[in-house]
Amino acid sequence: MIHRTGLHDDDAGISLVEVIIYAALSAVIATLAAFMFINTLKGQETVTAVTTATTRGQTAVQAIERAVRNAKDVSVSSDGSTITVLTTLATPCQSWRVSGGALQIAQGGGAPSWKTFAEDVELPEGSSVYFSESGDSAVSYHLAFPTDSQPVTFVGSILPRSTGGSVSASCS
Repeated sequence: MIHRTGLHDDDAGISLVEVIIYAALSAVIATLAAFMFINTLKGQETVTAVTTATTRGQTAVQAIERAVRNAKDVSVSSDGSTITVLTTLATPCQSWRVSGGALQIAQGGGAPSWKTFAEDVELPEGSSVYFSESGDSAVSYHLAFPTDSQPVTFVGSILPRSTGGSVSASCS
C-alpha cells in the first residue's frame, strides 16, 4: 500500500504572521506611491504657474516693444512707472504704467482711461524703476511676474526705429 505524505495541518495556508508582513509591505509601497503622486502634482502646479507667468510677461513685453519700436517719440515719467509712446501704429498714442501691482495701458490722447493689461507685476530684484530712458533714445523695461517659486523676470532695452514727434504735444 502506498502512503501519501500530504500537507500537515500547520502547513495548509498562510499564517497570520505572513499576512501581517504582506500587509505592512503593501502599506509601505502604497505610501511611497502616494508621495510620488503628490510630488508630481506639486511639480505640475509649479510648472503651470511659471508657464502662466511667462506667457503673461511675454504678452506684455511684446506689446510694449512693438509700441516703442514703432515710436516717433517716447517719454518716461520721472518716477519710472509710466512710459508714453507716440507711435506710427493705428493707435498713435499709447501709455503704459505699473500701478498697484498691475500693468495698465491707456490709448489715445487726452485724459487717459487706464485698463489693466496684466496683474501681479512687480519690480525685479535689484531694479528701482519699471521703465527708464537712456541718452540714445533706448527705453529699458524691468518687470517681474511672481510665482510660488521664483518670479519670472523680463529686463530688456528697446530702440525706436525712428524719431521725430513730440509725445507731450501729440498725446495731451
